[in-house]
Amino acid sequence: MIKLPRLFQLNDWELRLFFVVVLSVNLAFLGSIGSNTLGLSIPLLQPILGFLLLTFVPGILILRILRIHHLGAIRTTVYATGLSLAFLMFTGFFMNVAYPLFGITRPLSLWSLIVTISTLVGILCFLVWIRDRDFVAPASVNFHEILSLPVLGLSLLPFGAVAGTYFMNLHGYDSLQMILLPVIALVPIVIIFTRFISERYYPYAVFSIAITLLYHTALMSPYIWGWDIHYEYYLTNIVIQNSFWDFTNYSNCNAMLSLMTLAPIYSILLGMGLEWVFKIIYPFFFALVPLGLYAVFQKQVPEKIAF
Repeated sequence: MIKLPRLFQLNDWELRLFFVVVLSVNLAFLGSIGSNTLGLSIPLLQPILGFLLLTFVPGILILRILRIHHLGAIRTTVYATGLSLAFLMFTGFFMNVAYPLFGITRPLSLWSLIVTISTLVGILCFLVWIRDRDFVAPASVNFHEILSLPVLGLSLLPFGAVAGTYFMNLHGYDSLQMILLPVIALVPIVIIFTRFISERYYPYAVFSIAITLLYHTALMSPYIWGWDIHYEYYLTNIVIQNSFWDFTNYSNCNAMLSLMTLAPIYSILLGMGLEWVFKIIYPFFFALVPLGLYAVFQKQVPEKIAF
């Protein structure tokens, strides 16, 4: 049996290994941007590293500064993501307000964001070392559980959504999309009436179903579609083009940090088109909502009822 640190509980890792992982992700992300600048781009490297850095690292660092441990995988993931998003939104807001006072007319530009966020991550790491350097936790996980049949089966659902929308968009072939929905509907039946999926996999089942359903519709077209999203796209795209958010424009959407600072930060730093931020990144955030609800319900009712 191979023992590894719990992958989704970085706030419980031994501090030296924790710093190695955090700083490695940060440096690898900076390296990917540098290589892209030099014309030596590696496909998907910058978006993946950037997503991990922006979505999880600030929140995990804040949890460790607050010395909050032993949350479990669900709460660690939800809290870390929520704290990271709040960190990014208010960092972007601060940059947009403060930097022009020092003559920086494009505060939300690529290099301005890189320097600011990397500096803040370094400061957070220093605070973690001061506050949490005495914490020791021998948390580990059985590696074979990750490769168990239920986990692998649940992992195929999101890939099925991606593959189904791919064939739908390119070839008009919708059979896989049609098959996917009854397969998703079978998962609760299997959980309720069999023991094939044990209770410890329920959270992953909730997240897997949620993100599959979201990608099943969000990726249906290479273009954005919906109701308010076109106006939101327009306003957010102006921020990206100007590297500045003009918050004096009267609009409900223009007052939302989740649109005016968060989406531009992800688009600029990940090197992704804004439409793909809305179609890939944001559904991931939404998929954490039922996971958080499950964490609440499981404290009040039995596991199957919570599911």
